[in-house]
Amino acid sequence: MAVVSSGKTTVSSSIWETYSPDLAVDNNFQTNFYAGSCFSTDVGDMQPYWYVDLGRDCNIYQVTLTNRGDMQEERMRNIEVDVLTSPPTSMTPTGDFCGTVTGSVGAGETTPVYCPHTNTTGGFTFPRGRYVRVRKTSMEDKYDLLTLCEVRVVAIFFPTNGHFISSTNELDLDSHKDRFYGWSGRLF
Repeated sequence: MAVVSSGKTTVSSSIWETYSPDLAVDNNFQTNFYAGSCFSTDVGDMQPYWYVDLGRDCNIYQVTLTNRGDMQEERMRNIEVDVLTSPPTSMTPTGDFCGTVTGSVGAGETTPVYCPHTNTTGGFTFPRGRYVRVRKTSMEDKYDLLTLCEVRVVAIFFPTNGHFISSTNELDLDSHKDRFYGWSGRLF
């Protein structure tokens, strides 16, 4: 597994003052918003989103979101994370759902959103895509901004010979568990 988001190209629906989207992948976990390492959408953006272009398709295991720690931490709620194969700004973005943040996240806390989903055979399916989008699904008012102090996208890599993962991104550990590094009877 590896963090694949640090320093990558980012885009957002809007920007508040100088708090640009690239600040969310700068590898700086400072949670004091005014220290200059957090991103925020602008006031009045009623469909706020942020996304990172990973530069290539990846199997996404986890996305972590770090909340601001100085005030207004209640804004990090009603968030959905998607893994997309086409840019979120395209007319019909395609991809897979990763997960949600429904409750609030405490001041300065980091919350994980796990992406693997159980498939019909009891294995795991990992969303695969080049773009990871974070967006608010509902807003309290025009001041309910999307604020992210750090976003880390963790990808899981498998041998390219296809022994552990199929073309549909389904993990097949049972038949190859003796060759999977760190196998302990369950995934992670």
